[in-house]
Amino acid sequence: MTLSYLVSTAGYSREQNESYPHDITSIVQLIDEGANEFEDEPVVGFARLTDPGWVCDRYSYRYISRLADGLTTALEMKPVSDNPTIGLLCPSNLDFLVAWIALMRLGYGVLFVAPQCSPSAIASLLESTKSDHLLYHSKYQQLAEQVESPARVTLLPSPTAPRPCSRLPSYNHLTSHIFHSSGTSGNPKPIPHKHHVSTASLPRRALPDEPHGPPPEPAAFTTTPLFHGGVSDLLRAWMARSVLYLYPTSEVPITSRNVCLAVEACNRGVETSRYRVNSFLSVPYILSTLADDSSGVDLLKQMDLVSTGGAPLEKETGDKMVRQGIRLVSRLGSSECGFLLSSYRDFEHDLEWDWLRNNSAYSQALSFEPSPIRDGLFELVVGNEWLSKTKSNRPDDSYATGDLYRPHPSKPDVWQYAGRGDDVIVMSNGEKATPGFVEERLRRSKLIAEAIVVGSNRPSLGLLVFTDAPKDRVIAELQPILNEVNREQPSYAAIHPDACLLLSGVAALDRIPRASKGTIQRGLVDQVFAQEITSIWRDESDEEAQRTREEIQEFCRDAVGQMLGSPVDIHTDLFNSGIDSLKATRLRSQMIKFVGGKPSIPLNVVFEQSTIASLAEYMYSVQQGTSVSLYEFNEHTRMLEWADKYGSFSQSQGPKAGLSRVLVLTGATGSLGREVLNALSDSAFDRIICLVRGENDDDARVRVQKAVGSDNDLDSVSVHVANLASSDLGLDAAVLDALTDSEVSVIHAAWPVHFGSSLQSFEDSIKGLHNLLSLYLRCGSPNRFIFCSSLASVLRSDQKSISETPSTDPSTATPIGYSRSKWIAEQICAKARDVHSSIVVARLGQLCGNSKTGVWNETEGWPLLLRTADTTRSLPLLDDVVNWLPVDVAARVLLDLVHEEQPDLIYHLVHPSPTTWSTVLDGVESSGTSFERLPRSEWLERVEQIPDEDISRKMLFLWRQSYGEDSPSSVSYDIATTNAQKASSSLRQLRALQPRDFARSIEAWRNTGFMT
Repeated sequence: MTLSYLVSTAGYSREQNESYPHDITSIVQLIDEGANEFEDEPVVGFARLTDPGWVCDRYSYRYISRLADGLTTALEMKPVSDNPTIGLLCPSNLDFLVAWIALMRLGYGVLFVAPQCSPSAIASLLESTKSDHLLYHSKYQQLAEQVESPARVTLLPSPTAPRPCSRLPSYNHLTSHIFHSSGTSGNPKPIPHKHHVSTASLPRRALPDEPHGPPPEPAAFTTTPLFHGGVSDLLRAWMARSVLYLYPTSEVPITSRNVCLAVEACNRGVETSRYRVNSFLSVPYILSTLADDSSGVDLLKQMDLVSTGGAPLEKETGDKMVRQGIRLVSRLGSSECGFLLSSYRDFEHDLEWDWLRNNSAYSQALSFEPSPIRDGLFELVVGNEWLSKTKSNRPDDSYATGDLYRPHPSKPDVWQYAGRGDDVIVMSNGEKATPGFVEERLRRSKLIAEAIVVGSNRPSLGLLVFTDAPKDRVIAELQPILNEVNREQPSYAAIHPDACLLLSGVAALDRIPRASKGTIQRGLVDQVFAQEITSIWRDESDEEAQRTREEIQEFCRDAVGQMLGSPVDIHTDLFNSGIDSLKATRLRSQMIKFVGGKPSIPLNVVFEQSTIASLAEYMYSVQQGTSVSLYEFNEHTRMLEWADKYGSFSQSQGPKAGLSRVLVLTGATGSLGREVLNALSDSAFDRIICLVRGENDDDARVRVQKAVGSDNDLDSVSVHVANLASSDLGLDAAVLDALTDSEVSVIHAAWPVHFGSSLQSFEDSIKGLHNLLSLYLRCGSPNRFIFCSSLASVLRSDQKSISETPSTDPSTATPIGYSRSKWIAEQICAKARDVHSSIVVARLGQLCGNSKTGVWNETEGWPLLLRTADTTRSLPLLDDVVNWLPVDVAARVLLDLVHEEQPDLIYHLVHPSPTTWSTVLDGVESSGTSFERLPRSEWLERVEQIPDEDISRKMLFLWRQSYGEDSPSSVSYDIATTNAQKASSSLRQLRALQPRDFARSIEAWRNTGFMT
């Protein structure tokens, strides 16, 4: 099996390309050939947050090329530069990609300027690369205008009408792009990359119709911006003829919730595995954030590969992720040398995620030399045979990386990263800082005997200050010095006074580890002063403190104002106000110290809460001991907000006699709606109106007729295309007028059944419920409104008995968007009932096959599970109580509720006489299907082997959650049906389900080909 392109180091890539040669010698050629091969098929996607929610914009080579040609035309109309290099200061988005491609086509090498650079750092980069022009995006106009340089600094023009762009004879040996170092040791250093090196060192994949070579792989998602390593991820994907999605790091803060929603948006509407996110590429800081959140963990567990790189991931975090079943891989590389090592392995049997393998056919190009300063450690040196190496720093043209490794105690050619051999500090967010400049400036102070910058594997830098001077004098001296050096440093390398630890006494100075030349052995400092360094980032607090809401909010507002230099409104987004990840880390620490106790607050609490008001409220709940996980707190807050937002209604009409009776039904093409139509008697209503989605009324009618079957007459039924999210429901005035002059009953059964979707994706459905209720309350005579809810809205209750009463606690809904949307809908119905008492909620449990025909919706979860008796020859042994209700019985109960004279608010539609899971298995067996009854984990292992195209695979994510090794045992609830049985004879008279009832469904599925 060919190694995935995502873990193919330059050594492996060279090996693969020798077996399957390619002729791509430039990035321009790669894009041009891609446009011919894939035409309008998407090859890159950018997740984007809009007002309605997250979306994904997908683009083809052809589309990007047209835009690039348009920009090339604009750039040629006004000459840009005679020098071969141009600077580009631009967000990580489509504009960046188009500008880069356009400039490359004109023959320029493009200097990627990171927006974190100071104006002086940008000027230095322009000078060192001989760039006489900087093109900037309007987002960074203020930064660009502060650059003092002879170079022209101009706004990036918009593409014009494209004309065919001529290509240069050859791009092979031209510079394609230039990364740069961090610049913490002074000025950032450029790291140029040439076209041919950027393509030669990457593995190529075959087109579907090509006979030789491994095929393309599913899509990957990266959180790395294009101006850092994102371009490397993109080129790797494009060379492999795969798709890459990018997170909008320049526009939206990185939080667990945002990342999960961004990935979900990229997967939405995807029909083939090629476009589904199958791998996740990130840095330790972001992975730690996801690992602290259950939804983040669930996301990562879905991936075939989760990559960490740029900095060491904390071992405890990585070990935990691997134990949870996450396929974690360390990828190690550099801008100077490309992809060097990875920990790709047999995930099932090898848990050593942080041990890197050097076992390609070109492993000899990587040598490990004993470190002269750290016994037992070895420095990685990259030789010329490593094709992706772009720089040298030794006479033999090799490159000494400065990275130190320890060998595996028992496995050859396996190494573990052990730190830097120089003064570089690698932070947990992947940024690198060189502390010498800061330390040298601090040592000039007569009050400071020694200063050591620390922060390896931390989100920010800290400082050990050795002094015997009075504390207040040292602090007063430190502040202006830090202000001065911070102005010269990138924002992520700033050091703040609250991250400084003062150590006094000769004993403290004597503990500093030094080499024979007197230089500080920085790698040993972390060991010798481990306790002191940990205390800098420890969130100590006054455990006796009890703050009011107002005090917490005022403290938060003052802290933010001090960080930004001006006050910020409590409802203003903090990220957009200028709170970056470093300031967010400081604010989190300050808030924890202020509220009292030592709570485990998520790393990204500031960005997750996003405003001072929300952050203060969350911290108050932490102090009171009432907080849930950060993600759930946000979801519950949104649930309450939406219940209020969509729960306001005007007074309704009073009852009128003599009006025609109309039933409005939504969801008529679904299994429940179909049964409602089939159960209606001709005399019950004068008119039946079905509201469905579709292109037009004729198309909608065809769909409804197909749902109910050709034997059923729809003469008394009118079918209309509707858009419930629209204030007028998308209906013609004639239909609306007819309802205002009628006695109206509504059964609202339409709702998206997307168990993997977030709450955000259900807002249109919630808005649609509000609009439908508003119309109902305005009609001539409201008779009954039945909302079909779900027991999932209350199945997380801490009560074992679920009563037919409303829930006011959002935490009672099971933690998926579908269930939470139903909880919100119930609140809206309860508020509408205050206006008119005819509104009821029918909480449906699991519906099963028709009691007579066995017909059961084949797209539902339980049918898909039972189908695995065919595909895996096994079914799981579960301890579930089966209170499933035949779908035709549920329809009759709903119609009984329409005619109930004094309705209650809540009714439970579940079987009043539950049976056992073994009864279901007996039914499958009695149908003639042969299968094994396996423990659920063994059954799940078999399901994992089902081909990707099998329809049962779409439930795998939920089955892993429910039946995986770490999943909780199922909980049985006593579901009350008192109200429902009192109102419906259909429910009161229902017999217990027998094996033959389930066998009947198996037979129905055989007739359709769903099962064999």
